Amino acid sequence: MTSATDMTTKKAAQYCGLSRSGFIKYRQAGRVLPDYREGYMMYFTKANLDKFNRNRRGAGRPRKTKAMEATTC
Repeated sequence: MTSATDMTTKKAAQYCGLSRSGFIKYRQAGRVLPDYREGYMMYFTKANLDKFNRNRRGAGRPRKTKAMEATTC
């Protein structure tokens, strides 16, 4: 049932550029869901991970825009 392109949690985290624990936090929050499970193992497809990466916010504080700088003075 496991396809060659399906990834475990560890490989999915590497694919997304996250640590394993960071990826698990996203999974527990419901931001990325496994496509299927076999026993205790969770598997993610590349298409699902690509969708997650497109919708994920970047790390850090957002930059100030010109409009925000004008209103804060």
